[in-house]
Amino acid sequence: MSSKIFKSASIPPVIEAKFLVARKRGNGDSIHSGQSGEDLLQQAEQQAATILQQVNEQILLEKEKAAAELASWQQTEQEKVAAELEGIKLQGWNEGYEIGMQQAVTEYSAKIQLAEEILAKAYMEKKEIIYEAEPFVIELSVQMAAKIIQKELETKPEVLIEMIKQNLVYSNERSMISICVSPEDFTFVQNQRKQLLEVLEGQIEVKILPEHSIEKGGCVIRTSYGSIDARIDVQLKEIKQALLKRLRDDSYEENAGD
Repeated sequence: MSSKIFKSASIPPVIEAKFLVARKRGNGDSIHSGQSGEDLLQQAEQQAATILQQVNEQILLEKEKAAAELASWQQTEQEKVAAELEGIKLQGWNEGYEIGMQQAVTEYSAKIQLAEEILAKAYMEKKEIIYEAEPFVIELSVQMAAKIIQKELETKPEVLIEMIKQNLVYSNERSMISICVSPEDFTFVQNQRKQLLEVLEGQIEVKILPEHSIEKGGCVIRTSYGSIDARIDVQLKEIKQALLKRLRDDSYEENAGD
């Protein structure tokens, strides 16, 4: 680099000028020019050193400037890359979020459908269980009712008299009525004959008869129009059949509605 500087610097012209002046004055005058060749060489070296120092300082400044520009460029590029990475990351997060939401919606919809199917199945099973259990419940209820009635008749025999009175009112008989009761209730009902006649209007012949086919607490009233079967087991059987029929009708309506 120093050779280039000496070629382009002002040192050679100065030295050349000194030699030209010496040549014009002659050999003798050159000795009296005030500067020897060594002085000129030393001056040239000093000038070269000064120029070299300036060049080195300029090179250092250029290096520092280039380093600063490089650092600034690197910072800008790093920020740009970081921004791009953040954008890619955000885009990936958004895409992942959307995918996650879609998966969640799909899974949620599937779970809702499964829950609806389970509920529908449970509802059908419930209906079947109820439909299968209701006849048993009706049968059990009828049996319990029979026991309650029997117990009521045992503790309150006058209940039988009230039941006979109600059936006599519905008989509409005007000539003769036969009241058939169990042998166990015959004496008690016979003793309440007067009370039973008060229910009937007009002159009606009333017969109270024991009948072994009738259980305690029941009665059968026979008239010219027909018979009224007020036996406990028969009444409960009719109630049971009515309930079962109602159950079948309700089940048919529900199935038709579905």
